[in-house]
Amino acid sequence: MSFETSNKSYTVLARIGSGTNPRNVLDFSDAPTDRIGVAVEQEAVKKAVRMELILPIRRSRKGSRRAARFTLSGKQARELYETLGRFYNDRDV
Repeated sequence: MSFETSNKSYTVLARIGSGTNPRNVLDFSDAPTDRIGVAVEQEAVKKAVRMELILPIRRSRKGSRRAARFTLSGKQARELYETLGRFYNDRDV
């Protein structure tokens, strides 16, 4: 699969788990919903930023709801913001 917009780290990180040990990568199947939980915090001015994303993923075999929680550092959050910005700014949406 080829993406039209990616950041510099994508190529390097996409190789993890593609060789001898595919268990080094966790694949989540998306849930049939458009909901996503996003929280951003900065404890004080000039302090580190932290972002938390909660994504619903496919239900378990028993029907229980599941979610994947990701905590991003300020630098990771900035990279996500800039990459999404490039993607959406380059499109006629």
